[in-house]
Amino acid sequence: MKHLSSEDIIDLEIFISRDENLSDEFKSARDFKIYSTASDLEKKDEMSLLRHWLSAMREASLHRSAGANAVWLFRIVSAILFFAGLFAVGMPLAGAFFNGADFGGVINVSFFFITCVLVPLLLLFSAFFFAPTFGRVVDFFVSFILSRFFKDKGGLGALYGANKKWIFLKGAIAAQFLGLGVACGIFLIQLFKPMFNEYEYGWRTTMPRIVTSERMGKFVGVVSLPWSVFAGEGTGYPSLEQIEKSKFLAGEGAKLTSESCEAWAIFFIMASFFYGVFLRGAILAFFYFKISRTFGVNRIRNDRKISDIIRRMEFASCDNSLKLSGLPSEGKPSVLVLLRSDLSAFSDVILNSVKASLNEQGAEIASYSFGREIFSEDFEKAIAPKKNIALVLLSDDYNEEVFENIENLVNKFPDKFVSVHLLGRLSKAQGVFRAPGAVEKSWWSRKINSISSRNIKLF
Repeated sequence: MKHLSSEDIIDLEIFISRDENLSDEFKSARDFKIYSTASDLEKKDEMSLLRHWLSAMREASLHRSAGANAVWLFRIVSAILFFAGLFAVGMPLAGAFFNGADFGGVINVSFFFITCVLVPLLLLFSAFFFAPTFGRVVDFFVSFILSRFFKDKGGLGALYGANKKWIFLKGAIAAQFLGLGVACGIFLIQLFKPMFNEYEYGWRTTMPRIVTSERMGKFVGVVSLPWSVFAGEGTGYPSLEQIEKSKFLAGEGAKLTSESCEAWAIFFIMASFFYGVFLRGAILAFFYFKISRTFGVNRIRNDRKISDIIRRMEFASCDNSLKLSGLPSEGKPSVLVLLRSDLSAFSDVILNSVKASLNEQGAEIASYSFGREIFSEDFEKAIAPKKNIALVLLSDDYNEEVFENIENLVNKFPDKFVSVHLLGRLSKAQGVFRAPGAVEKSWWSRKINSISSRNIKLF
């Protein structure tokens, strides 16, 4: 399996959050011990090794993982939303238009166009707009339950900063279950009411020159396109003749037949199934597919704190033969160093310093004269295949324009690890750059920490 499950993602964020207050020495010793218990198969790639690390951390916590509890609660919430949509919205809404017909009335087909086509489509589109908000509501509810009843703060809030896409998809899935319940309620009423009762379907208009039988027939034909291949005119949807016979004329009524009523009933059953249940189910399956691929190998390689876990195990292991696929290999530089052209004379010293700071074996330099150049098409092509972007700056060059460029760089390339390397004043006698001053370092630290991404680090 090349991707982490929802349970793994939640537990991973919780453990990373807990690690914030631990010393590097403790984490290195702990992760080395975890690495030593891994099998050869688990050491084969990053994903397997990370799963082993999660398993060991769960065992050390001595209680059921918050991730497992959270996933279980997400399923309960999804089931509640589904049945709420089914019994509280979908079935009452669809059943309301049958009530008058139960006492000898005729069903106006225009009302069923609203319930079987318009309402499901509106709910489908609205789910995309309200998914983030809905996801946060569900997330806070799950966090509250975990902290109140399981005595374990879910720590799901940590997911927002680094996993916005995951949270969006999680919220979208929860919203889809509510909509799926509504769609299933409408479909079940449309299916079983005509099956065990006799209803008459008709339509009328006060503008007969505009709303003609021919135009009604064309509209019905367009709506029926998805199922017209296997259920054609007269069976899957009413024919022009059946539409004409179901039209009520002032003072004359309609020439209703059992065939026309059956065609209308089948039409609305198929419409409620396709535009409600089928489309909603397809979107739900799509979201499940997307969320299963959200947290894959590339996500691990480009997340600084997750990479640190892998690195601690790899570098503490004394196993020099270990080569994780996420780490750079000889001849394939994974770092692009963005260097101002006026610093090119010191490129060799700077390059070696950057590689030592990042524990990388290969790096390439791309020079620029003005900050806006790093957002050009040429630089974008150079950055695309790289894992890390290293930005080298003079420590006394702290101004809002430089910081804005850094922030834009992080936002433009969210899947890359951006490292900012500061150079102090140049010692002409020794030909090296001194360490940056305390005041300058403090300003840079505040600015870098204000960026809402953990894939950036100040060196």
